[in-house]
Amino acid sequence: EREYLAALPRNLDELGFTVAAAKVKVYEVTQVRAALAGLKPRLKLYALLGLNCGMLNADIVVNTELDESVVNATTSLREAIALAVAAPGDDNITFDPTRPEEFASYGFDDDGQPARREYLIRNGILLRGLGGVTSQVRSGLPGVATARATSWNRPPIDRMANLNLEPGNASLEELVAAVEHGVYMQTNRSWSIDDSRNKFQFGCERGQLIENGRLTTVVKNPNYRGVSATFWRNLKLVGNLDTLEVLGSPYCGKGEPNQVIRVGHAAPACLFTDVDVFGGE
Repeated sequence: EREYLAALPRNLDELGFTVAAAKVKVYEVTQVRAALAGLKPRLKLYALLGLNCGMLNADIVVNTELDESVVNATTSLREAIALAVAAPGDDNITFDPTRPEEFASYGFDDDGQPARREYLIRNGILLRGLGGVTSQVRSGLPGVATARATSWNRPPIDRMANLNLEPGNASLEELVAAVEHGVYMQTNRSWSIDDSRNKFQFGCERGQLIENGRLTTVVKNPNYRGVSATFWRNLKLVGNLDTLEVLGSPYCGKGEPNQVIRVGHAAPACLFTDVDVFGGE
């Protein structure tokens, strides 16, 4: 073994490799500015969201379980909630662990608090966050019975349960007819959102162009992104009960050590304006 190891090359030169010097191309400031000025503007369209709205509800509703450093880094949690207003009146999101057809239905959370249907957002106004009794005491803000644990050897922590966007009055045909140029997004494929639940990016598997109030060409892998509060303030129409889909996930992870738990989401189709749409084929 020693003879074999001694015979191995000791460096790149012995292997016959050569390292080329890095080539750096220099541009004048005026060239960079001209290139940026020539970029196409980001496409702002109507976006009619089908199966994706439930995923968005989960990430955008405020969670009151905040670390002190996070609270101190902002003006205050109360001010943050006070700013989360002025969404359209059709924006009604409920916490409802009483619905038997959804994944996260229960009578009491693991702190012993009775679980009941509560409005988190009503008529566009944020009323309460996703925080159990401990977070409510820490923040001085109203919450819901959402402290849950996956097993006897895990502490209860604030978790999502059944978060639902309540249906409005518009049929799918009316939602499509209200759009001159837009995209009907279907079948969520990927999602990403930052730690502050502010900026997000969502990808879809299938979509259809909407042109002059009609569904036309199929689009593959369309994506959209935005800032949560601005995005929800651009909610124009909410679909009726016929467009409602009950979804959810059995594998929502959180905590250290990790706790995997069930969450439910129900949402109708929703129409948003001025959405940053990108990608797609």
